[in-house]
Amino acid sequence: MAWNHLLMTRIAAAARRRGVPGPRSAVAALLRHHGLDAALATAWDTAGRSSRAQIVDLQLSRGTAAAAESLVAQLHTLEATARAVLLARIGDLHPTLRRILTRPALPSRTNPARVDEDQTTLNALWLVEQSNTGVLAYLVTPRLRDPDPAIRDA
Repeated sequence: MAWNHLLMTRIAAAARRRGVPGPRSAVAALLRHHGLDAALATAWDTAGRSSRAQIVDLQLSRGTAAAAESLVAQLHTLEATARAVLLARIGDLHPTLRRILTRPALPSRTNPARVDEDQTTLNALWLVEQSNTGVLAYLVTPRLRDPDPAIRDA
């Protein structure tokens, strides 16, 4: 967990004002709290560009697989500032990208879950390409034989 995060500093200051012992432990407890996902989802709707980038950074700081996979799945809808945060923190996404790009494709093109999974796969491929990180190139190999030509040619 990176402490240099502006939003985490604000949370720690608020925790200190309320008498929660130890700002770092308060932030760590809050980051693991199950209600944070709902709070961030609510904040997302009213947040501006810079705030959305901070929310993306906070989600990555939490280190949960679900949060990281959700961010990759929503990549095509994110603004440029939020995408830049994902690219800057590509190292934190390595396990998520491996999970997404190495799982087998769903069989039917008419299956709605397959359409969502295809978009997530395209988003993951875009991140690998844009990051210029050679160590992630091995993740692309299984998708060279994908049954969907859009993914194969991406």
